[in-house]
Amino acid sequence: MIFLQTYRQSHSDQTDTRMKPNLSVALGRNCRLSHVLTVFFWTFLLYFTSSMTSLAGKGKPAAPKVKISSCNAWFIDIGCGFGVASEIFLQSSPMDWTFETESYPGKPDQVNMHGRTGEHQVKYDFESRGFTEMISQDSRVVPEQFCFAGLDGNPFFQEKLELRSEEFGQRGYYAKFIAPGIISDKDGKETFFLDTKNIKVNYWGSSMFDTSSSVDGGKTKVTVPSFTLRVFFEKIGVKPSDLVILHMNAEGGEFLAIPQAINDGTLCEFVDHLTLDIHHKIRPNGVNVFDGKDLREWTKNCSSMKTITIW
Repeated sequence: MIFLQTYRQSHSDQTDTRMKPNLSVALGRNCRLSHVLTVFFWTFLLYFTSSMTSLAGKGKPAAPKVKISSCNAWFIDIGCGFGVASEIFLQSSPMDWTFETESYPGKPDQVNMHGRTGEHQVKYDFESRGFTEMISQDSRVVPEQFCFAGLDGNPFFQEKLELRSEEFGQRGYYAKFIAPGIISDKDGKETFFLDTKNIKVNYWGSSMFDTSSSVDGGKTKVTVPSFTLRVFFEKIGVKPSDLVILHMNAEGGEFLAIPQAINDGTLCEFVDHLTLDIHHKIRPNGVNVFDGKDLREWTKNCSSMKTITIW
């Protein structure tokens, strides 16, 4: 009896001794497995959250990296359409644009009415509109450091330009594109004649004047807000101390707005670089037109005006 009890006790001790290492190994393995599963779970959770945030971001714009309070360099585009001139200034590829226009084909094998690809047309316009000269003559002109603003009279662009402003914010630029609205020699409301013909180039011929060949004789018209350049600059938050590039493709609106801005001092006070298309062919009734020679004579005493480009 004593022997049996002793044997059982001895066997029990041996069994316990053998099981203890095995139990530790099992627990170690379980801990390692638990650790791996934990790491996998959190990695998956972070990836899933990131993916969902990215997908949500496609419908909801991120906050712009640049706030208006930080803007001290402005690219201002009058007659902006979809904001093509801003994209040219940034030398972005038409293949990445969120809109289409026949002038700047978005496919590498397509050419426009001038026989140029979209990429080639951007490079051509960057040069012809004076941006290369501006950069060479003014070290402050660094396109990626600019804020952007635009104005277009055609109500067709209203919702689209709101989205474009948000898109620029997602890309890290402050932008404020406004439609409908035009520049003039007075503030208030004015008649604006719509281009209903040039669909493929986004109605680029809309004008304040019914003498434009693009506006069907003035049959299609709307009443829109009008601004002098000074009031428009104040509206978007431009200060006289800011660096300003004024790009104008106003389909004749320049014949009213520029002389007014010369007379009230706005052009010399605010604008460092001026690039514009002068629309001589419109020949508006009762309005004095000017050319590049006139413009340079008027601005010869503007100490801040560094370049004038007419294209």
